[in-house]
Amino acid sequence: MLITSTINPAHSADAPVAVLFFAGSGEAGERFFVPLDEDWDQMLLTAKRTLKLPHSRLLLRTSSLNICAGRAVTLGRDTWALLRELVGEISASLSVVTVLDEGEGNNDEGKAGKTCAEPKSAHEDDGDASSGLDLEAEYEEQEIEHEFGSDDEGGEQEQEWEEHGHIDEDEEHTHANEDAEVQAAQNETTEAARSSHQHSESRSPASRVIKREVDSSRSGSTARTIEPSQSSQPPPPSQDAEPAERLVLTIAYHDPTPDGEDQESMFKIRSTATVRSALKGACRTFGLDVDQASLKLVVEGEEGGDDVLFDCAKGDTIGRSGAVTGSKFVIVMDDE
Repeated sequence: MLITSTINPAHSADAPVAVLFFAGSGEAGERFFVPLDEDWDQMLLTAKRTLKLPHSRLLLRTSSLNICAGRAVTLGRDTWALLRELVGEISASLSVVTVLDEGEGNNDEGKAGKTCAEPKSAHEDDGDASSGLDLEAEYEEQEIEHEFGSDDEGGEQEQEWEEHGHIDEDEEHTHANEDAEVQAAQNETTEAARSSHQHSESRSPASRVIKREVDSSRSGSTARTIEPSQSSQPPPPSQDAEPAERLVLTIAYHDPTPDGEDQESMFKIRSTATVRSALKGACRTFGLDVDQASLKLVVEGEEGGDDVLFDCAKGDTIGRSGAVTGSKFVIVMDDE
């Protein structure tokens, strides 16, 4: 990279150096001159050492080339040898690590299984009622077909019953006329016969009423047989099925030992994930013992005061601990 002095433009030098800064520090953040190492891995180590993030995963970007069109473009191993001498400014940012909740995979399987099982459960809950309705409807339909066969046969049967009713009435009047001429001793017999004929007459219209009741029951049973099929449809998805918000958080560990090195990285995690899951992912990244570690939420002090740390229960969720996208946590070991 050709470097020219702004004080004396006549003085320039071709030096393999660039300006390095941390992307999250803003305009007021500190900037460093760093050598442009030929080896990509060595360049990453130089950037980590300069920014005092030796164990973090860094992404290096540049916007100092005309083909970048003013936007930061990520540098990589394959293109570093081609672009190294052209890069004048490098921004470093933390690579985001996605942390999955311990029960997230099982929950997904449980939801899928629940989705498949719900229609069956709805049918089973209505099993006794729907079975009873089906049997009742089937019995009624068979009974109707047995008695009436079809609408035409039913009409003929009803007509026959009506004619039979008229015959009974004629016989009743005939017996009534005969009863007026017979002896008093036969009156009781005539009254008994008349009662028998009246009972036969009243039964005929009752048969017609039964037919109308059976027809109405048939239409009702048809409606009832539709209800079980409606209950077997899967219920609408609940709000719990909606995916939880993913938060991008910064988790850091500050080693208190004299030769200790600070570590910091960014993590992407669901708001419904537990603090234990986030802590386990961070400890795995930093090489710490999760059983001896605890997570604390960092809240900036008012008017430039000291930051305040809030304990996060391991069984609580990240969302309930007060975290939002951009929140910062620190890991504290039990022996510190």
